[in-house]
Amino acid sequence: MKKKFVLLFGLVLLLYTVQAKPIISFFNELQTPALVKLFQDSTLIPSLQKLQAEIRMGIMDLTPERAAIVRKLNQAGIPVIACLMLPMEDGSKAIERYIATKKWAADNQLNFKGIGIGLEFDKNDAKLIKENTGKWIRKIPGRLYGKSVMEDAREQYANLIKMIKADGYFSESYYVPFIKDEITANRSALQLVTRLTAIKTDREIPLLYSSYFGFGDGLIQVYGFDANVKYVVLGTTARGDTTYTKSGILEYEELIRDIDIAAKKMEEIHISNLEGCVENGYLSKLLEHQYDSTLVINQEEVTDIKEIRDNFQTASKILSYPTLILLIMAIILGLFAWLIVFIIRKIIAFIS
Repeated sequence: MKKKFVLLFGLVLLLYTVQAKPIISFFNELQTPALVKLFQDSTLIPSLQKLQAEIRMGIMDLTPERAAIVRKLNQAGIPVIACLMLPMEDGSKAIERYIATKKWAADNQLNFKGIGIGLEFDKNDAKLIKENTGKWIRKIPGRLYGKSVMEDAREQYANLIKMIKADGYFSESYYVPFIKDEITANRSALQLVTRLTAIKTDREIPLLYSSYFGFGDGLIQVYGFDANVKYVVLGTTARGDTTYTKSGILEYEELIRDIDIAAKKMEEIHISNLEGCVENGYLSKLLEHQYDSTLVINQEEVTDIKEIRDNFQTASKILSYPTLILLIMAIILGLFAWLIVFIIRKIIAFIS
């Protein structure tokens, strides 16, 4: 009897240990030629199977080659979430994109576990910030008066989510945590300026990219644990445009620390991205990784992230009163002009 009890206890403990491990998922946002090249690696799908991983695939195009890769993932039992990478300001195009994706999936007999909605930072804005920051800044006042654009977009996206639900899919969305803070505070200035927002879906997942912000422990604590979310996106592991990043990519040691910290409470850990992990040899290392539950949160990073959050929210408060800002600027410029005229008159009077 005693042996049976010990055996049963051990089995329960084993099951608990297995269940305690979070689901690992990889984002993938490649155009078809690069995607085909990535999946030419014959070890990739078996590695994903061993990890019991999921794929969140950016549907960048609707090609037969992409369909063939999704079909292979379906056949291998690897769940695929179709991620629609969309602009905020044109919700009608988002609905068109979803309808086209749904037809493409049906025509090719593809099975998607769910639909992800990712709002992208406008590439034209990114280019302008890099090449002519002053010109981009001059766009800000006009955008602060464009609330109708965002309200229309939210209505369109709400309609899209209803369509997704009616089709039997669950929906998820990915958001910048500082933007979600602004929404919670019932403000919209940063959203209007950046053309980014958070969409209400079945599952809302924060983008905690320590390669951009640094302070991985702080991001996970403040926007993960403190916010009581169960899903996070970590990364990034691919070398892209480093203009706004702390470093080109996360080194493996940085990534694995983020994963180990997040694994303490998260049900799902989404890594950006698959191609970076493959290219840098991280995927094979993850196969051998044993989670380290002894890691302690760096409280200095928590303090730093809270300060950054406060700075973003201060900016949001200030930008929420564009008319007042413009009035103050006009007064300052008027006073400056008056001072210049006053000085010039004094100089003329002195010369005369």
